Formats: sequence, structure tokens, C-alpha cells
Amino acid sequence: MGCRPNRYFRCLGYREVPEPLDLDKPPKRPSYLHRVLQVVEQELKDEGLTFYVTWKLDALPEYGNHVVPIVMGDEWSQIPAYVDRVLVTFKCYGIYPQLAARPLRKPSYLNTLLLLRHLRVLAHWLPGALRYATRYLQLRLQGRSMPPVYDLPLGYGNQLALPVQPIETRPIDIFFAGSVEQGFPRRFWTPHRWLPSPKRVSRLRMLRVLESLQRRFPELRIWVHTNTRFVLNALEYGLTTHGEVLDTEAYSQMLMNSKICLAPRGTSADTFRLFEGLRYGCIVITERLPKRWFYQDLPVVQVDDWWELRERIPDLLRDAGCMQQLSKAAQHWWQTVASEETVGRWMVQKIRAQQAMQKALAVKLVEV
Repeated sequence: MGCRPNRYFRCLGYREVPEPLDLDKPPKRPSYLHRVLQVVEQELKDEGLTFYVTWKLDALPEYGNHVVPIVMGDEWSQIPAYVDRVLVTFKCYGIYPQLAARPLRKPSYLNTLLLLRHLRVLAHWLPGALRYATRYLQLRLQGRSMPPVYDLPLGYGNQLALPVQPIETRPIDIFFAGSVEQGFPRRFWTPHRWLPSPKRVSRLRMLRVLESLQRRFPELRIWVHTNTRFVLNALEYGLTTHGEVLDTEAYSQMLMNSKICLAPRGTSADTFRLFEGLRYGCIVITERLPKRWFYQDLPVVQVDDWWELRERIPDLLRDAGCMQQLSKAAQHWWQTVASEETVGRWMVQKIRAQQAMQKALAVKLVEV
């Protein structure tokens, strides 16, 4: 297996043929995963591994103890059908749907919608979970173990590597840029009109609270840019026009000039904006987050309702010492938990551990 170059492919849902990834070629826009894989390649050079960056949950071009899938974009946290046929799987959003909100302790219209969505997600997740559990028991009876699946941080999606500015010198108090309705249906009889998405309800609620804050505190410097499309490749694919969506440079500059970054939920509680704000040392305020290894001791402010901003934000802005402490904690967390170098080395550690386990199992089988 060793002494053969590793191979890297992009195998997205709409592509029939895997597209080779050249890690030496700079990407068109800043890419978190590209840099992570560069670190992996530096540490695991010539291991004969094949990496697939994919959205697919049903199949891969090949399988074996040399295959490492990296699953992106599955916000429903489903279990890929092939996890038992590869070396190890890394997956954004995990494989266990989590209801981060607390609908029983904090009942609200939004939390009710989140609970309904969670039940819908579980219904889609259950068949794959049963298949996974069955295969897990089969492997255990054979004296083998199921290859692991690890939660992978989202990282940044639309951000330059800028020098971090001191929090006290930033001119913008509160920052938010992103979509709210994203093509919300206007037809009277459309079901989604009467049962809107949690994302829409959450973000509209947040914006109403910001309007209330601005009226109470006219001196607050609030910067909001909303649009109907805030996808990473909206400009590249011609899905929007210049000015509707901030380009990478404008988005990065405005975020770096901001003290507080609001990171409301999207389709899921995990968002790029949370990572981007922490990377720049912003004070990130977000909704309740799922329990993932990289969220432990996360230096953010979590709220159950955006109405809490009416008290939280004035208190934060009055306490310069607390702001500086949170900003330094954010930068430290990024460097030690979620940076490209740290995550790349963490992936290498997990891959090597699984390789060692596979080798030990092969020796055991030979002895038997």
C-alpha cells in the first residue's frame, strides 16, 4: 500500500466522472478543505490512499481499505451506505441528527418548527440507521469492527486570510450578511407559506430584534446585508448579480471590521459564518449548537431566542475587557481546534490509527 502516491478526487452529486483534485494548484476562491488536504498530503505522502470529496451518500467510484471519503453538504446527517467498505469516513454535519434547540424547556413557535423538522429528518435517517446497525452487528459477529465516521468541521466558505484587527478598533458593532427568504414561495396555497422553514423564521426574528435595538440605541453601528441567495458559488455559477451577494473580498473586509458577528441557523444549526467569525476573532452570537467534538468549550454566546440580544449586546459592548477576552479566546480556539493545519493533522491521526487497526486485524487473520 505504501510508496504509491495518494490520489484526490472531487465526486459531487451532479458529476458522473470523478474530477481529479490538484492540491498544488491554487483554488479559484479560498478553500478550507483544499488547505486541509494539503496538510494531510504533507503528512501522509505516498501512502497509496484515495480521497473522494463527495456529496453522494449511496455510492463511490471504488471501495477498499485505501479509500477515504470526505462527505460534504448533507445537512440531514444521514449515514452513507458505503461506510463499511472504506478505510474511514469524514463527514460534515455528522451521522446522527441532533436537535440543538430545547423545545420543551424553551417553547416557542421557532422551536416547534425545529422539532417538526427534526422528526422529518429522523424519518429520512431511520432506514440508513437500521442498515448501519445491521451491518455493525454482522461485523461484530465476524470479529471485526465498523470503520469509524468522524464529524468534520465546516470551516470557512467565503473568506480571505486577513491579519486579525484588535476588537476595540473595529468600526462596526454588529454584522450580518446572508439570505433570509431564499425564494420564499408567494402563492397563497403553497404549504410552505403556512409552515415556513426554521431558517426563515429565525432570521426574520433576528432582524426584527436588530431594528428594535437600533431604535433604542441610535448610536449602534449595525451593518446588515440581506439577499435571496447566499451560496458560495452564486456569482461563479451566474445565479445572482454583482452587488446582490457580497464577493469574497467585500465580505471578508466587512466581517474583519466588525466586533459582533451574528450567526443564525440555516437549514441546520451548523453554519460557515460561525467559523468565519471565530477565525477573525469576532464575538460570535449564535443559536444553540449540536454536541460535536469541535464545539466543546466553544467561545461563543448561544441564545435560545434572538430577543435575548436586547440585553446581551448592550452588556457586551459596555464591557471592553470581556470583548477582548472573548476575541482572544476565539482566535485561540480557531488555531488549536479548527484551523486547516490542526484539522489536517487530526485527520492524519485518525487515518493512521485506522490503518494500524487494519494491519493488526490482517496479522490476526493470518495467524488464525
